[in-house]
Amino acid sequence: VAAEPLIHDPVMATFDLAGRLWVVEMRGYMNDVDGSDEQQPVGAVAVLHDDDGDGRMDRRVDFLPDAVLPRAVAPWRDGALVIAPPDLLFCRDTDGDGLADEQTVVDTGLAGLASPEHAPNALLPTLENVFALANTGRTYRWQEGAWRIGRSGGGGQWGLSQDDLGRLFHDNNSDPVRADLVPSRYSLRNPNHGHVAGVNTRVAHDIRTWPRRMTPGVNRGYNGVTLRDDFTLDRVTAACAPWVFRGDALRPEDRGSVFVCEPSANLVQRYALEEQPDGRLVATNPHIGLDYLTSTDERFRPVNLFDGPDGALYVVDMYRGILQHKIFMTSWLRKQVLDRGLDTPLGLGRIYRLVREEQDTATRTRAERAATPAERRDDTAALTARLGDPVGWWRDRAQQGLVEQAPLDAAVVAELEARVRGPGQSRWAPAGPSDAESGDALGRLHALAVLDGVGSLDAQVLRSALGDPDPRVRVVAARLCDERLRPAVVDPALRPRADAPVRPPPLPRDAREKLLARLVDLEFDPDPRVRHQALLSLGASNSPTAVAVLHRAVTRDATTPERRSALLAALRAREFDFLEGVLADEAWARLDIGRDTFLKLLARAVLREGRSEQARGVVDRALEDERPAWQRDALLAGVLAARTLDPFGVPARIPLARAPARVRALQRDAPEVHDALWWPGHPLPHTEREIVPLDDGGRRLFEAGQELFAAACATCHQASGRGEPGTAPALVGSARVLGDPARLVPVLLHGLRGPLVRDGVTWDADMPALAGDDQQLAAVLTYVRREWGHGADPVSPDEVARVRARVADRESPWTVAELDALESLEGLGDGAGAMGDGAAGAAGAAGGAGTR
Repeated sequence: VAAEPLIHDPVMATFDLAGRLWVVEMRGYMNDVDGSDEQQPVGAVAVLHDDDGDGRMDRRVDFLPDAVLPRAVAPWRDGALVIAPPDLLFCRDTDGDGLADEQTVVDTGLAGLASPEHAPNALLPTLENVFALANTGRTYRWQEGAWRIGRSGGGGQWGLSQDDLGRLFHDNNSDPVRADLVPSRYSLRNPNHGHVAGVNTRVAHDIRTWPRRMTPGVNRGYNGVTLRDDFTLDRVTAACAPWVFRGDALRPEDRGSVFVCEPSANLVQRYALEEQPDGRLVATNPHIGLDYLTSTDERFRPVNLFDGPDGALYVVDMYRGILQHKIFMTSWLRKQVLDRGLDTPLGLGRIYRLVREEQDTATRTRAERAATPAERRDDTAALTARLGDPVGWWRDRAQQGLVEQAPLDAAVVAELEARVRGPGQSRWAPAGPSDAESGDALGRLHALAVLDGVGSLDAQVLRSALGDPDPRVRVVAARLCDERLRPAVVDPALRPRADAPVRPPPLPRDAREKLLARLVDLEFDPDPRVRHQALLSLGASNSPTAVAVLHRAVTRDATTPERRSALLAALRAREFDFLEGVLADEAWARLDIGRDTFLKLLARAVLREGRSEQARGVVDRALEDERPAWQRDALLAGVLAARTLDPFGVPARIPLARAPARVRALQRDAPEVHDALWWPGHPLPHTEREIVPLDDGGRRLFEAGQELFAAACATCHQASGRGEPGTAPALVGSARVLGDPARLVPVLLHGLRGPLVRDGVTWDADMPALAGDDQQLAAVLTYVRREWGHGADPVSPDEVARVRARVADRESPWTVAELDALESLEGLGDGAGAMGDGAAGAAGAAGGAGTR
């Protein structure tokens, strides 16, 4: 479709409604093996035009030249959103010359300059009318004439896509397909519970790769695991850009598959996606032995994928030898690059269109007419007709094009409402040529989303959608109930932040009750996805009816993590009352599968809420003799699970305003819980240790480490230090972080290879080394040992130098067992006592508590 000299170093591309191809070029990336002059303003966002309609681009117009490492673009209204780190810009061409002469900062503080590999990207327009990003928890939505910044659970490393139901798919380098089976914002609903099952969940388990050529030029190719005996990559190590294909120009079995780029192995994988009866997804690679799209050219570097208006799949090929960023380039890979001349040539790039061969002529014909029906953004009739198109690209862009024009004319709104109500209500025929019922269902689904996006979704229309014959429409309709069920006056603990996105106003009480009644019926829906979403949406209401339904639901079935976490997410600030109701229910005297786990998690949430009298109430209930033993055990386990770690990694005491009613019984029957609590007059269970303030040198190290951590580490471990599921474990309270630097410095020098166990979760990925001098490594380590309430001593550059000298012959990543066997820092020379006996003891206590 396009190649040099028309494009250079492309990393992302997308079509707009006029059939123009927007391309993001990261031309400053790794111009040599040292990444010299990387932040020069040589990148660009360009718009390519196919003037003769043959499917190949003929002309280039620079929309945003002179950019520094741009990452993503999304056409919107009369301009485009662009990630130009550290900013998200909305850029417009106001004089018609194609060049963006007006730039508005929508958001700032986005990473991407120091570590291009780990920073926000993608800018995916979603079914929920927000622009979602990978590698960050921020979303963006145009409402009431302004950009509103929202929050999500984030996730992913590079690339983002959605399926027909609006479920998001993302990845990390070593885990090619992960998915949010429900919107990730539900993980933010109840911080007392935390992560919601079904968010950021692993979908692909067999992640082997099958290249066409030897692939020695990969990081850690020396370790005997990364490469097979024939020097082909064994499993993904640079997976990126998972894309759910929703076009029709490939084979029928390719539709709905997830395609994943693996640039280090010069290939694109295909994972067939299968939905289980319970709503879970399983992705399998059917191309064992040779992957879906492979090349014998070592410089073929597919880094992104996207759909087109012609129903084809498009591949963005950065085309170059150097792929790995300098921060994570091992000495092995550096030698590969230099010995085999992979540092040249530069400034190339290609974009390919994939179609099945016998359809190529037909596809080109479709490409010629692809932009004609709706190239005018104000053609609402054409856009409305496209909402049920068999090609997913058209459905998404038609929805976006209509939402961009808000507010819509009343006649258009009426037509969309008629379409949502079902067949016979709309003048538009079903769009699908062979699957009319499904096509019409998708049209109803997108019409519903448009009404929400333009602020014209009537409660009666929404109730109608909750009874739609297609479960996909019912799922989306249930999601849209969330904000409309909230009361006009909410508990102050639930009040949104001042910068929260504008939401639809609460419905009148009678309208809320009618909507709630219809939603309650979905608890018994035959489709598990609908039932699950109904529970999540019921959590938006604080009415007694909603709470009673949640109680009934968990009593009937608490067997799966997805169901338990959906209920717990709904109970923020109401956990104790709900717990009292459960314990008073005679049906709960009997232990069923999952009930003890739910009760433990519910008690933990009450303790995390931090209300002393409620915490004491949980302990008192656990000590009642008449209570079934399984309930007592579950409640006490929840108390222990709620403990946090103090600044030295030692589990902290839980404060109570008054002693439990039966202190002696607690001390006799549950001594570990007794020692985990504190109340006035209760003796301290461990010796307090004062945190030594940082001196000027330590403060300078901390501040430098804060910047380095944000650039190189925060994407995986998060700015909070609490990690990300599937990507990296938490650093907060880690005994390894707070322990002996002799076992910590090597991790930064050479990396860490799994498995590693943290809080009962096994992590089996590789952590890359951090390229830096002694001063920089000392700064990062000092930061993580003093941030997030930590109180361990700083690490000096001299200490790093001593450890570096001791392990100078090492090239491969460390295992946990090898780190544990290393000699302590005190045995490496003078001046190694900065940790102090107290810190070592604290770290040891943390290790005894089950942390790594």
